Amino acid sequence: MASPGWYPDPNDLGYQQFYDGHQWTGQRRPAGAEDSPAPPSEPTAPQASAAPQAPAAGPGPETDQTQQNPHGPVPPFQPVPTAQLPPAGGPGQPWVPQQPSWQQQPAPPPGPQQWQQPPGPQWQQQPWAGGPPPQRRSRVPLIIALVVVVVAGLAVGGFFLFKGKSSPAAFTFDGKAIDQPDQPLSKAASTVDSLVASRHGAKSKDTRCYFAVPEKPADKAKASDIDHSAWCGPVLFVDGAADKQYLRFSLNSQDADGGKVQLTPSAQPASNDPEALPAGLNLKRPDKASAPGGNGGLSVPAPPPAAKDSIVTADVGSQPIPAAPAGAAMGTGNGGAAVTKLGPVKRYGTGDTARSAPDGQKLIAFTLAGTEDDAGVPSLASGSLSISVDGHTGHKLPEAVPGQPYVAAVPNSARKVDLVLTGSARQTVSLLNGKPGAGNIKLYARSHREQLLSKSGTITFRYSAEIVLPGGGGGTSQTGTWSVNLARLSYTIPARHAKASGPGQALLYVDMGYTLAGQTDLGFDPSIATFTTNSGHRVRARNIAGVAGKIYNVFDVPADLTSGTLHIAGSYTRKFANANQTYTTTVTPITVAITIPKG
Repeated sequence: MASPGWYPDPNDLGYQQFYDGHQWTGQRRPAGAEDSPAPPSEPTAPQASAAPQAPAAGPGPETDQTQQNPHGPVPPFQPVPTAQLPPAGGPGQPWVPQQPSWQQQPAPPPGPQQWQQPPGPQWQQQPWAGGPPPQRRSRVPLIIALVVVVVAGLAVGGFFLFKGKSSPAAFTFDGKAIDQPDQPLSKAASTVDSLVASRHGAKSKDTRCYFAVPEKPADKAKASDIDHSAWCGPVLFVDGAADKQYLRFSLNSQDADGGKVQLTPSAQPASNDPEALPAGLNLKRPDKASAPGGNGGLSVPAPPPAAKDSIVTADVGSQPIPAAPAGAAMGTGNGGAAVTKLGPVKRYGTGDTARSAPDGQKLIAFTLAGTEDDAGVPSLASGSLSISVDGHTGHKLPEAVPGQPYVAAVPNSARKVDLVLTGSARQTVSLLNGKPGAGNIKLYARSHREQLLSKSGTITFRYSAEIVLPGGGGGTSQTGTWSVNLARLSYTIPARHAKASGPGQALLYVDMGYTLAGQTDLGFDPSIATFTTNSGHRVRARNIAGVAGKIYNVFDVPADLTSGTLHIAGSYTRKFANANQTYTTTVTPITVAITIPKG
């Protein structure tokens, strides 16, 4: 049991309280008043229930008895004389933490009453059994520990809240700090997103916009200075290069508050084609996100699909288009179309305009050339051409573009795909195999239709009776000169209102005649003119002049004629000019071989 005496008040180290050997009396005095006498003992109010007496024992560990005396200070097991306790707050003395103000007892009034414990239930002490109770543990260390825990908690919470984040990187533009540096990068990134969508490009989750910081700053430049561009990537477009993956936007500056500059990216990149990042530049962002290596795993995207059933003129690059079969042509007297190349392709166009086959369809490419009209002039009748699938009404061809083939998207399941020429008759060429339609005018599929001859000779006419000769006088014969200049195949001869007997036939016109004394440009009577084809078929001449006394001889022959022989031989009957009598004219034979190249 502790001896009676003054002990430091843990609630206020500037005061002491008196312990009478059994309990706290509630008497208090300033610390350092050691000469004050001990106060008289006061009777203790009887307690409703006393705590069980603890056996008298030496100093030991603290127990829960501190909870039985919550209203007053508790001396130590071994009281220390007040003379051994230094005054609180003395010079050179260690700091002793104070209890929070809400835990301290109110200071007593000055004078003798300051030694009297104020009445009230807060000064009621619980009886102490087994000697003076142990001194109440200070709450100051607990408060400090709580502060440490709270600070540690904030630090841990901050780690989770800001994990992966750090203070923004600093950038300068020509030595000046950049106001809100993330904004120009965000604007450029928005433009890139639009371009990738409209141009059918490719980007990844790591596609961003960056500032470029030179590894070696220019003379007198800051290490934080950026170049004057925003670099956005990686992005790739159709027909792009896999090692060129950044779009470059020029950065424009204007002064901002605080001596800073505000940057604005150009509305469009410097080039439609991405660039390779120049050596000596490091890509950086305010959020310190890193640029992916190389092209970020992107592949050059394939062209998007063309519109279904579309017909265009376009470049097909290096894709070969096979030559069309011979005879893949059709025409009229005003021109037509010959398919010169024909075959499938995988795509057409280049870059942003490139397209591939639509779903469920294929692309057929072909080139056209004009066919000769009736005047022998090549003419492409593109305005009369269309493409029909399985016999349905065709879609017209667009205007021809020199050097570019036509490309048509047609269903994979189509059994007939025809190039159709409309005019006096419907004609077709299959775009699946190049075969001409059965009703086509075969002659217009030919590219060789004539032969220049320039042959001549002498000819003798004999008469069955004496006639008046052109030079005067009479006679029964005369000699002249014949010439053959040209042989030509035509389907129609509009000036003579003539047409071949069918789409597989042609009219062979041979420009030939003779001269006699005093007479020129005379034509042979059709009755003595025949043509024998290379197959042995003999064809008589037909005069289509349509005017009395005129001769314009033609022969109706197969359109695929390549060779034959012109014969002038035999005799014919004429009337005398001044009588109803007739006479017979016989000519010495003339034979002229004619050859027109095939095709």
